[in-house]
Amino acid sequence: MIALAALLASCGSSAPPVAQPVAVVDPADDAWTHACDAGPVRERLERFRQLDLQRARARGEVRTVTALEAWCPRGCERGPIAPLDQDARAVAIDAARRAIERCGERDAIALTTELVRFQTVAAIAPPASNPEHARLAAWLARWSEDAGLAFRVSGEHDAWEIELAGQRDERALSYVFHADVVPVNEPPSVIASDAVPSGWTVPPFEARVVDGRLYGRGTEDDKGPIAAGMIVLASLRDAGIAPEAGSIVLALGTAEEHDWEPMRRYAASAPRARHVVSVDASYPVVAAESGFVAWGIVVPAIELRRTERRAVALDARAGLFLTQIPDEAELVVRPPRGVAIDTWIERAREAARIELEARREPAYRIDVDTIEREGERVVRIVARGRSAHSSVPEEGHNALWLLAGLASRLDLAPGAIPGALAIVRAHFDGDHFGERLGVGYEDDFMGPLTSAATLLRTSADGGVTLQVNMRRPRGPSADEFRARLDAALERVRAEHPSVRATDDVHVGDPHVADLEGELVPTLLAVWRSARDEPGAMPISIRGGTYARLFPGAVDFGPSLPGHRYAGHGADEHIGLEALHTTTRMLFDAALRLTGETD
Repeated sequence: MIALAALLASCGSSAPPVAQPVAVVDPADDAWTHACDAGPVRERLERFRQLDLQRARARGEVRTVTALEAWCPRGCERGPIAPLDQDARAVAIDAARRAIERCGERDAIALTTELVRFQTVAAIAPPASNPEHARLAAWLARWSEDAGLAFRVSGEHDAWEIELAGQRDERALSYVFHADVVPVNEPPSVIASDAVPSGWTVPPFEARVVDGRLYGRGTEDDKGPIAAGMIVLASLRDAGIAPEAGSIVLALGTAEEHDWEPMRRYAASAPRARHVVSVDASYPVVAAESGFVAWGIVVPAIELRRTERRAVALDARAGLFLTQIPDEAELVVRPPRGVAIDTWIERAREAARIELEARREPAYRIDVDTIEREGERVVRIVARGRSAHSSVPEEGHNALWLLAGLASRLDLAPGAIPGALAIVRAHFDGDHFGERLGVGYEDDFMGPLTSAATLLRTSADGGVTLQVNMRRPRGPSADEFRARLDAALERVRAEHPSVRATDDVHVGDPHVADLEGELVPTLLAVWRSARDEPGAMPISIRGGTYARLFPGAVDFGPSLPGHRYAGHGADEHIGLEALHTTTRMLFDAALRLTGETD
């Protein structure tokens, strides 16, 4: 029989060959990473599904194969079809999560870069009439439509919403951000996209990655976090997930850095979400925010004596806006009569050397040169420090302190400018916590009050306004704290009797969330799991965010613990780790807070 079979084979046979099973190969682990950019973003989850199918078949995982065949994400030929089956829903969520893990960082960089291009500075013009706000709103509308999400303008551009529809006609979760940014110049104005303002080393509106950081105005505050939220909603939509508990909304305020009234109107009129999470502060979970205080002192002009022979301060200015520690402070001086300008410049430079040596801080420096002013050659002194958000003044080096110290060494003629700088030196220099002013106190959980002199301006009549930003913890009531400010002003008047407080004093109340409800423990669980920090606890910050406008709201990111906040300074940036971590954790939090996962 064997010989016959061999003979038939050698002569050829008309019998068809036996089909051999095709081996299903388990795809390499990096195949999913390559799938990130292997085609349109909207079809990415379908590419992931095909790879998951290939792996499940190779491993003989029948239940997973069935679930993946039942799920049809955006980009598949049949769909998208919402994965109603529990197994199909599970593989859809898993694929979306892994897509964020593998592709989320590059997506967040690309989206943030687009958002940063829009110079949405509300200090230039209100959102309702600001061309940059209009351009960004139009861009967001197009992006949302392409992503399969709803976009809405609330009021006269009071806020913008991007919404992922849920299975119930109610809002399960609202992530709150702000789409405006602080100025990069003074007075605030739109600049060329490739311009590099003073203090910056990169163009603020052309985001770029340098050494693991994404630089640009708004990258940390708050356009990077907005990009993270957009990726989360788009990923859920692409997966076909409509949260059973209700919709998820990204609420974007438009003037947080300049005027809170538009967002107050939105908060009062928008449908209330079960959970509200602001993404404009720090991790792990911010459960308390200090009250915002804006206070100031006006030093009236003093007429110079005709016989005055000392150097005269002609102009002074410091800071760009109230909530930034100034990194530059400038003083313009006319040298004394009978003293050559070059001689006086040398005196000023020697005084600067002594002042810098006394402070022993490498971040400080002083430049002394000459400028033309109204046809006269005068001296300009620029003290330079390092900017920081005014809620964390200890992270900066206040240039106004340095200028005040130098001015005390220059024997200037009496006037509003020397008087204002003397007030800075006596009541603010070297003190972040209001002790020298006599208003300091602290809370066990929220920590100490902070106080920072951040703005100094000379008016047309020669008077000077010094503006101060404080952040106060719980303790005294608003009226009691106002009384403390009044007492502080009297202490200043003991040396400068003519000064008065500014008219626009604001004393805000601290905001403390419910630590025992569902929201704080859920977000803590997200952080503890993502960062492997089982002992992480809620924190308090001195900053004020939109969270205080929504009952029970908290802040969750984007700043990682141990990293200096760069949001309001020159060369603003966000670490790529923080940006990617925020995207991943907002995704996880959205699933937990809408009941999609435990």
